[in-house]
Amino acid sequence: MIDIGKQKIDMKCPNCRRSIKISLDQVSRQQIVRCNSCSQDIQLQDSRGSAKKGVREMNKAFKDLERTLKSFGK
Repeated sequence: MIDIGKQKIDMKCPNCRRSIKISLDQVSRQQIVRCNSCSQDIQLQDSRGSAKKGVREMNKAFKDLERTLKSFGK
């Protein structure tokens, strides 16, 4: 099954502006990540819970699609 939360996205370090790869799960859990370039700790925020909700809804949609596709073979 596909887990959209494992997908990586790019963000810019607020300190050095270098690109950092983070997962959608890290955003939804509001983890602290460290910039590989300048070692700045960055607190990820999901203040409205939109990342968490999006990950949950997309994973449900993929699971529903998988069930639908399996039922075609029966």
